[in-house]
Amino acid sequence: MSEYQQEEARKRAQSCYCQSLFRKDTTDFKPGVLAPEVYQFDEAHSLEESLDMRLEALAGLNDRDYPCIVPVRACVESLVRNGTKEEKTLFLMQEKQILQSKVSDFQKKCPIEHYYVDRPRKIESGR
Repeated sequence: MSEYQQEEARKRAQSCYCQSLFRKDTTDFKPGVLAPEVYQFDEAHSLEESLDMRLEALAGLNDRDYPCIVPVRACVESLVRNGTKEEKTLFLMQEKQILQSKVSDFQKKCPIEHYYVDRPRKIESGR
C-alpha cells in the first residue's frame, strides 16, 4: 500500500471512529460497535498506532459540538501516556464499554447545560 493510501485509510478510520462514538450537540454516546474501518485499521497497525489514530481523531473534535468528548479524550490520553501493553490491549478489546462508563460518569457530574451558557434564554415577562 502506498503512503498516500495509508494516509487516506488513516483519515477514513479517524472519521469513522468519531462517527461511531458521538452524536453532535448531545452528550449521547452511540451504542453498538465501532465502524468496520476502525477494526481494519487496527488489524493493519500496531497497538500504539491504533491508539495514536484514536487520539488524533479525538483531537480534531471540540467539546462545544461534542460535549462528551472530555472524558473520552482524557481516558485515551491517559492510556497512551501511562498504560501498560496489557491495559492498552484490554482497552481495544472493550473500548465501547469502557468509554460508555466514562461518559455516563461524566453526564452525572456535568449536565449538558454547562456547555451552552451563552445560548439565548427565554425572558419571562412580568405581565
